This record gives sequence, structure tokens and C-alpha cells, in this order.
Amino acid sequence: MHYACLSYSTAALERHLRDLLAINPKRFGLASSVALVDALYMSIRSFELQGDHPDTSSMLKLVTGESGVGDASEVTLHSILFWVGPKKTLIGRYFRLLVKLKSRELLHTLWSDVLNLLWAKAGVHRFHNAYSCIVALVVEGDVARATTYLEEISQRADDALPYISEFKDLSVLLANQKVCESVSRLCGRYEHFKILEVQLERMEKRLGINWLPEKSLHTSISDLSDNATGQPLLTMDGDSSGYESSERLIAEMHALGCSGSLSDLTRLANCLDEHGGEHIPVVQSSAENTPLELAWVPQRCPVDVLDSSEVRPGEHTTNSPSSLGLIRLDPENAGLSPTDTRSLHLMQLGYLIIKPKASSAEHEWRESGHIVALDRASGQLFAVFVGKAQGLISPGIQSNIPRIPFDLNSIMKIELRSDLNGTHLGDNHSSPEFDITKCYLDVDPCKDLVI
Repeated sequence: MHYACLSYSTAALERHLRDLLAINPKRFGLASSVALVDALYMSIRSFELQGDHPDTSSMLKLVTGESGVGDASEVTLHSILFWVGPKKTLIGRYFRLLVKLKSRELLHTLWSDVLNLLWAKAGVHRFHNAYSCIVALVVEGDVARATTYLEEISQRADDALPYISEFKDLSVLLANQKVCESVSRLCGRYEHFKILEVQLERMEKRLGINWLPEKSLHTSISDLSDNATGQPLLTMDGDSSGYESSERLIAEMHALGCSGSLSDLTRLANCLDEHGGEHIPVVQSSAENTPLELAWVPQRCPVDVLDSSEVRPGEHTTNSPSSLGLIRLDPENAGLSPTDTRSLHLMQLGYLIIKPKASSAEHEWRESGHIVALDRASGQLFAVFVGKAQGLISPGIQSNIPRIPFDLNSIMKIELRSDLNGTHLGDNHSSPEFDITKCYLDVDPCKDLVI
């Protein structure tokens, strides 16, 4: 069923669902349910990133039983998912799929269930579950329904939007003018103040400064002893208070990396230009113990993939896909099944360097041949082996990828060492798992991006 969801095959999913229901109609747990709806959601996103929008009517009928014409489906995926029960943990993950599938009836039913769990003193997780449903509507452009849902939450919470200032995707809501106005009007005085405080802190991090309330002063984001209060971000001599810190780059990556705006990605690329040559510690996501230290060296477009669609190398504009390091990776023989061949739409952020874990100073950093890139769909960081860390490569099949020295995979998920106890840019781990023997690498046409 999982691979049927990955390949967005209604026929295969229905066949496996019927077989399962005939043997054991028991409802799935939360983890299995999230895995299935995430796979379906990401398969649709994969189409969208290629400028395609698949027909959702047949899949909607199978998932929810809703049908514009004809009889409702005899079997539904919904009937065995976790959220049939009273608990609505991580309901936003299911809700966003239903919005993609253009559900109406089940969407309304689930929202009523979520709303009924809210009152002024309800726990933070219940309100955040509700806000995640509204994010799904905003992302799909259903602003009218999103503002209506916010009003319904406020009515149940005594004219407030409790804990919204702590909601991890608050920036998505505030980015839409009408939704932002609704949040400001409905959230209540306390949350309004907290939202301003949280947004100001995020803005300061992106400027490279940090506020210490106990001392009533600003410091550099990377050096708390560096008093930045009253100081310009950049002086005539080129000095700065945190502006050149790698933490500012990381804050920009978190803010802009999954944007659908070409302008935002250009800003991120410009930030890479400002931080070239630094070493940012990273680790393999799947490896608890490794003999190597890994670091990401930020650099705009370290590997230039020759783009045949452009007139000649070097003449591309500063915000063309190739100049921003936007590439598409199409795997073959990926993962455990040939159906899991979703493309990765990546933005190059630099390259990977490695050295053995040892106290001896004789070990120097060396290039591993991997580029460091961000999956624009999920926010996951990847290290991708292309044979060299910098220079020109030709698009096409990268076949028979050699065994990489140092026990590294050809394509591996990585994360910032500073993120080990924190959160990732994306809200799930829906990027494909890879065991690559062959892949196709090219400049991403970026049909999903807007200016």
C-alpha cells in the first residue's frame, strides 16, 4: 500500500486495500497512517514540482468515498486510518492531503471533530493541530475558508487564539495578508504581543543579532559577549556584529529554503555568497557512530551543471535555475522498490568536506566529492556524490556510481549538528530513502516557482 501511494496508483492501492480488508480490517496506528498519507501527499507534490497537476477525483473517491458522479467507493482508505478514532494527533498531515485531493465532506467532518476538542483551556497540542489544518488551506490558496476556521477557533477560545505565537508554521499564516489581518484581529492582546516578540526575534536572527532580555541589549548571534546594541550591522571598515555568522545563513535557509518564490531563492543564494569558505558541522541522519567528521562549506552553485537550454555557459542571468544551483535528481533502482523513483528538486548550498575523528592536527579537511543540497519540497538536507565538489559537470546519467571511500553513501541525508536536539526545516521526513546505483542529474526547469 505504501508503494502504491508513492507511485500515486489508485488501482494498485485499491487492490491492496481490498486484500487487507478481507484479511484484517483492523485500524492502523498513528505511525502507519502518517506514512501512507505522507506518501500520497509527497507523490502529488512531486507532480506539482514538475509543473503537472494529476487528476484527484479517483484517488479522492478511494481515500474518502466522496465522488462527484456515480456511487461512493465500497472501500475507503479512511476507514482504516488512525484518525477515524477520537484522537486527532498530527491531523494536519492528513488534512493537507485531503485539501490536495479537493475533499469537501470529509474535510468538513474532520474539522468539526478538531474544533470540538477546543476550549479556552485546552492543551497546546490541540490548538496547534487546528492551526496546522489552517496552514494546509493557506498553502492551497483557500484563504476564505482559512479565515473562517480562525474565527471559529477564536469563538471557542473566548475570543483568542491560544498558543498561536508558539506555532512552528506561524510564518506561513502571517505571509498571507488577509490571514495575517485575521490573526491580528482574533488572537487577543497577550498573543498579539507574543507574536510581535517571536517575529522580531526571528528577524534579528536573520540579521545576525540576538536579544538578551535580562541585560536589555543585543549581541552577535555567534558571540554573546559581543555587544551589538547601537552598533551598525556593517561598518565602513567591514566589521559586523553577527552579520557574517553562519547562524544567520542557517536562519535564512530555514526561512527561505522551501519557498516557491524565485526571488526568495535568489536571496538565499546571495546569502551563500556572503558566507563562502566557512565550515558548518553536519552529521549523517542515519548514522549514530561514524569514524568521520563532516562539514558543509557554503558556496553558491559549487557544481555548475551545463544547461543546454541556455545560449552558452556564463551567459545565464543571476536568477536563472542554473545560476542559483537548482538541480533535479531522478533516481533509478532507488530504495526498496522501482516505484519509489520520485525526483528530488534540490538547491545546491555548497560542498562536503571530511576528516577522520582524531585529536591529531595532522588530519586535514578534504573534499569528499559530494555537494550539499536542500530538498525544496521537504526541507531535508542531502549530500549528493557527483565526483567533485566544484567545477563543471555535464547533465545526464550518472551510472555505475563507484563505491565512495570513507564509508559514505552516494546520496545521504544529513543534518546540522546544531539541529540534533531541535527541529528540521520541513515538517516531516517524506524525502525518499535512496540506495542508488544510477541516477539522472540535470538543471531543474523549476516549473513550480513564481517570481
